[in-house]
Amino acid sequence: MWMIYLIVRAIIMIYSKPDSLNYIIGFVIYQYFIYSIFTIFLFYLFKKHYFYNPLNKRRLLILFLGLLISSSFLELFDLIYYYLYYQKPYFSIKGFILRSALNIFTLLAFLGLFFGLKFSKERDDEKFKALEAINLAREAKLEMLSYQLNPHFLFNALNTIMALIDHDKDEAREIITDLSDYLRYSLNNSKKKEVTLKEEYIAVLDYLKIQKKRFRDKIEIKTELDESIKNRKVPVFIIHPIVENAVKHGTETCKDTLKISLSIKQVENKIIVEVKNSGKIIKSLKNKDNGTGTGLSNTIKRISLLYGKGYGVDLSETNGIVTTIMKLGKL
Repeated sequence: MWMIYLIVRAIIMIYSKPDSLNYIIGFVIYQYFIYSIFTIFLFYLFKKHYFYNPLNKRRLLILFLGLLISSSFLELFDLIYYYLYYQKPYFSIKGFILRSALNIFTLLAFLGLFFGLKFSKERDDEKFKALEAINLAREAKLEMLSYQLNPHFLFNALNTIMALIDHDKDEAREIITDLSDYLRYSLNNSKKKEVTLKEEYIAVLDYLKIQKKRFRDKIEIKTELDESIKNRKVPVFIIHPIVENAVKHGTETCKDTLKISLSIKQVENKIIVEVKNSGKIIKSLKNKDNGTGTGLSNTIKRISLLYGKGYGVDLSETNGIVTTIMKLGKL
């Protein structure tokens, strides 16, 4: 780009001053090296401060001022070359302004190329994120099917039914109903991307009912859903992993009665899903995606891609209570 600009400028200079050919050839070579180094420096600054940041009034103002300073700075190098070649200073306000203006147009072409690359990259990033979101959704669906066929979960539920069927048939029927509803939810929504918060909440309740009948007095469960947001859309099978995580790791680390609480409410425009369980964070898992394991690792990635910054999953432990907070937005 600079080479084209300098060739055009050299042709104009040769036409106006044909007796200064040696000066013009040296001038073009000199400018090419200066402008090339200057371009590399500018590209580094733009990449550092503009490539990954959105444009706003402040950045645009800085960009405009930088454009004026840069064009004047380049023209100053031209005057230095003239002085070194002829051993005498030469300065004309009119010429300085005119040549600086020409530099500005060339710099604008450079900026157009730079921001063209920036917007092209952003478009490619959006495509990549969309494809990754689709892949993660597929993984989530496959994972959902694995919950349906998970031998540990099914065997434990079936063993509980077998234990109840002889002395408490009514309760055995209840757990069969809960299990059927849970599996039906998984099958019916396997091809969906989103469901209502109420649907997701009911499916989680079915899972917790099964666990309650299995552990009986060893587990206490408390749930709450803000009715005003029950029809809000959420990604399918997004809440279950953090609830299952609380039950699984809570039973492993809690010596007394395991206390599980689930609260779903709205704070400003965010849906806040809070799950608490007595016990501890398993340290071997804490270093792997915030201690969430495979299921929650997938959930965190899905939330990040769907909602961006300010949303996700936070895990903490205070006085023997593990708290998992999930922040969701509008789909």
